[in-house]
Amino acid sequence: MSRATKYENNLLPMGCYVEEVVENNGIFERVYKCPDGQKHYIPESLLFSSDFDDFA
Repeated sequence: MSRATKYENNLLPMGCYVEEVVENNGIFERVYKCPDGQKHYIPESLLFSSDFDDFA
């Protein structure tokens, strides 16, 4: 499952928080840390993509 699919399907567990923002080959990603210690990397472009689709 890709990072984008994970975010779109709302598979981040409850209690996750943004630990840091990192740059990965020119793409900024938010690193979410969950209570069980897992980390999830979600590209910032996905976080706001639906906002722009409404105005297009």
